[in-house]
Amino acid sequence: MAENYVMQQLVASGQRPYYWGAQSTYEVEFVLRLRDGIVPIEVKSGTHVRSTSAKRFAQKYGCPYVLRVTGKNFGAMGEVRNVPPVCGMPHRRARIT
Repeated sequence: MAENYVMQQLVASGQRPYYWGAQSTYEVEFVLRLRDGIVPIEVKSGTHVRSTSAKRFAQKYGCPYVLRVTGKNFGAMGEVRNVPPVCGMPHRRARIT
């Protein structure tokens, strides 16, 4: 259900989200093209908030950071930026045209 909310917010803000999966063991719910570059977004609604797949994607494709939409603490740890669902949707101005 959290993923549906994030998808609705992304589409409503004019974004065109993509999905990424590899070898049926890794997946990233959303991938966006932003001004900063390609950014993976993982949505974590439970207590397990590791972002292994998104980190792997970021390393493989040279992404500047990973966005993790979660109810956990707002902030950054290394390349992962935690954002709550209410402010986790990149604004339309951030999109590359």
